[in-house]
Amino acid sequence: MQKNGTRLPGLLVGLLASGALGCGGDGGDDLPDTAPRTVELVVEGEFSSAGGIAVSSDGAEFYVLATAPDGRPGVFTVDVEAKTDAELHLGDMFYPSDIAISCDDDMLFVSDMGAPAAETGVTTEDGTPPAQAGGIWTVSTASGALARLETSGISAAAGVVVSHDCKQLFVSGYTTEGVPAAFSLPLSGGTAKVIHQGDPLVSPTTLHSDEKDVLWVMAHGSRTDEGEGALFAITVEGDVTPVAGGLAMGRIGGVSTVPGGLTAVIPVNAEGGRGMLVTANTQTGERAVMETPNAAFVTGTAAARSAPVMGLATESGAIFQLGF
Repeated sequence: MQKNGTRLPGLLVGLLASGALGCGGDGGDDLPDTAPRTVELVVEGEFSSAGGIAVSSDGAEFYVLATAPDGRPGVFTVDVEAKTDAELHLGDMFYPSDIAISCDDDMLFVSDMGAPAAETGVTTEDGTPPAQAGGIWTVSTASGALARLETSGISAAAGVVVSHDCKQLFVSGYTTEGVPAAFSLPLSGGTAKVIHQGDPLVSPTTLHSDEKDVLWVMAHGSRTDEGEGALFAITVEGDVTPVAGGLAMGRIGGVSTVPGGLTAVIPVNAEGGRGMLVTANTQTGERAVMETPNAAFVTGTAAARSAPVMGLATESGAIFQLGF
């Protein structure tokens, strides 16, 4: 399986070797806890560089972070049944990287990496280039209204997810000192609590959380014995377990469990951008590789809370539904 740059042997060994996975799931007996079986195109959006994706609780709507034709980053809504997409909010954010949805489907949370001062291309009156602040934004699913979630302790946010009990946010990113970290944060904002900071996290990307509040954090720059690109399990007490390495992950390093929990889904890319999904039963270690023939350069994935639906985004802007 190692041909075409997939590096899958190390990945699967890592998943199997980790006895700490145990995500489980209490999403209900009618929700699937096994790997997806189908990949169906929903839209080829009027946007590009699709990355983070969130799914409404009933699976009817996908919310996608992508770039509009005029170059502005934004949030787009995809109607799964109608197979249409529309702008929800464009502009204001600098580098939106991940997106999560509240349990009542009313609010989206968007992580923004921001930019160092030298990369913004704008200057102040005294000639110094200001930085574009990172952090967390909220976007109304009804109106598209954007607001900054006032927080302290986070300088840039790479990943965001709503906790399983719907009471808090978990965030991956960087402290105000620039140290890679995982945080917890009230839904209403405020002071971020550092769960873990520093090694072994290097260039953290997105994250997922399970019903036990174990965080599954992807990191582009972290290295294990299997190679660069790693997945870590981090408990709320800050204990870190390497789960897998050698991940040829997409730009945002997506990870999610299926709607019923238990099975993890990680989009990866072979040489030439050939997309595939690595899936693993997080209790038994049973694993598989699912080709996605029409979905190249796969990036983000997410599951509905109450329906047998997952979404999959790609760099081209094509958005797919994963079925069971």
